[in-house]
Amino acid sequence: MSDITVLTQRLKIYEFSYPVLSSDDCRALVEALESGDTENERMARDLISRNGEIAGLRKRVEELEEIATDYGMKYQRAQDDLKKMALMKSRTVTMPQSDYFASLVAQARVSADKAMRKFPQPNYVLLKVAEEAGEVVQAGVHYAEKRMEWEQVEGEIVQLLAMLIRLVTEGDQINGITPPAAGIQVIEGDNYD
Repeated sequence: MSDITVLTQRLKIYEFSYPVLSSDDCRALVEALESGDTENERMARDLISRNGEIAGLRKRVEELEEIATDYGMKYQRAQDDLKKMALMKSRTVTMPQSDYFASLVAQARVSADKAMRKFPQPNYVLLKVAEEAGEVVQAGVHYAEKRMEWEQVEGEIVQLLAMLIRLVTEGDQINGITPPAAGIQVIEGDNYD
């Protein structure tokens, strides 16, 4: 209870009677009213400061909402980019087997040309074809057993194709194999039947 309430209760005003205030009661009442004014002023200052805080808090909330909106937009853009990448990946045209095989043959041609320059005839080309074929089979088995990567198997396939290209292009002079497309004169007669 405040001082004013206590004084008022002490002065009990009865019906048809006049309150009598002593000088002490009057002084106490004035002091209570004055302190009440200061209390009101203090409360007013508190409200003003709180309103200032509220304005500051509102400003901070606006800043945080702006930051959240920016991050939300960045997140949405990232999600859109991921969707675009997934869509592009799903629409990516895989190379048909004929093109894949053609790429292996192209690699083999380069390898065969290099081998023809580095190791000119006479050479055991036919035996090298058999050896490379065995290495392709071995690489295939190792790949199936997860002991080799597909790129290594491809390398063996390219080497086999290179030897086949060399056989078709040059033949095997040691074993007497001359392909007609090689443009080499074949001497008739000494065939081992």
